[in-house]
Amino acid sequence: MMWLLSLIILLPTGWMALDISIGDQINRGIESLISTDGTLADQKIAIAFIAGALVAATPIHIILRYLATLVHELGHAFTAGILGARPRTITIAPSSSGLATYEAPRSWGRGRISIVTFTGYPAPAIASLAAINAVRSGHIYAWFLFASITLATSLILLIRNAWGITWTLSSVVACYFIAKYASLEILGIVLVGLSGYLAIEGIRHTWAQIQIVRLHRGSGCDAEKIGDAWPGTSGFFAWVHLITVVCISAYAATRAVSPYSQEIVDWVQQQMN
Repeated sequence: MMWLLSLIILLPTGWMALDISIGDQINRGIESLISTDGTLADQKIAIAFIAGALVAATPIHIILRYLATLVHELGHAFTAGILGARPRTITIAPSSSGLATYEAPRSWGRGRISIVTFTGYPAPAIASLAAINAVRSGHIYAWFLFASITLATSLILLIRNAWGITWTLSSVVACYFIAKYASLEILGIVLVGLSGYLAIEGIRHTWAQIQIVRLHRGSGCDAEKIGDAWPGTSGFFAWVHLITVVCISAYAATRAVSPYSQEIVDWVQQQMN
């Protein structure tokens, strides 16, 4: 069951993040299941992404920081599921730290364990890119519904501690009311704004991991867990995490802002003159 669920979650996420064509016939079949409901103007996509990024760069980010943690832990859980392990629990602490546990087959070696461990930090940036591409391709409502169902599924099947349940339940309820009462344009703005937030928050988390590896040995962060499997690689993989997340987040920002970048430059120049 968890393998199938992981496939259902990761396949559309990867498809949307990569924004690839998989054949006209298959694309038409997907379009028949997921209707094109409309997109946002380039100006609104750019402004919403920048606004979300600014929120992540201010103390206000504390309000939403658990979202990045949950996406991080879901990255571990669903990757474990798709590789044949059984995701067990996710916990989210008030400090915004998290932990995903899973039951791996005895045949697993350090390669698959390292893959599962590595996937947590890039997950928020990948979610950011997927949401941007979903909005730009006109699947606003479908992607908002997909993200909401993913949150609800994690609440039912994986999250087991009181704080994690409280925060995720609040998020699911908020998603329900937003989807029910907000216009399609507002849904799109919310998705893009959260994308900007996740892009920056993902970078913040990976940079924090570098500091942890350097200054607080034995913390049990993801890079150190990989280092346990491949001795001497903790610092290396902490930097690989950072470079990977920066590249994905930068591409998401380019997808969001680039179509409107010239207008932004013109506006900045006007303000400076």
